[in-house]
Amino acid sequence: METGICIRKASEHDVMSVYSLICQLENTQFDEELFKQFYLMNMRDHKNIYLVASVNGKVCGFISCHSQLLLHHLNIVYEIQEMYVCEEQRGKGLGVGLIKHLEKELKLRKCQFLEVSSNVVRGNAHDFYLKRGFDQTHLKFTRSFSFAEGF
Repeated sequence: METGICIRKASEHDVMSVYSLICQLENTQFDEELFKQFYLMNMRDHKNIYLVASVNGKVCGFISCHSQLLLHHLNIVYEIQEMYVCEEQRGKGLGVGLIKHLEKELKLRKCQFLEVSSNVVRGNAHDFYLKRGFDQTHLKFTRSFSFAEGF
């Protein structure tokens, strides 16, 4: 990993940096105030893990992991919800560092299951996860509802 890189738990002060990264991930501009509310609410929930990666003090990477008790595993399952490293910092170890730090936190929580979903268009992300020991075992199906607008 390159020098000057720091990976740590995200804080409330990181909200705008994370906002920028998530907008880049989804190639959109989210409602800033609503994003702040969701970020702060999720960050305070002990079921969630938010980590950031910074280079020389600038946040350039983010990973979020949420847990839920699933009947079909009869256990708590952690799932990476978002992971993004800004383009100019890719290939420098930030993504690997985020995963390794997440794994340390999950070990402390005695995690047995970690899952991740990734959009079909993100082939590089699929390769990244496969190289990190993830197996492709599922297909994910999504559906949108027009009545859910304006949450």
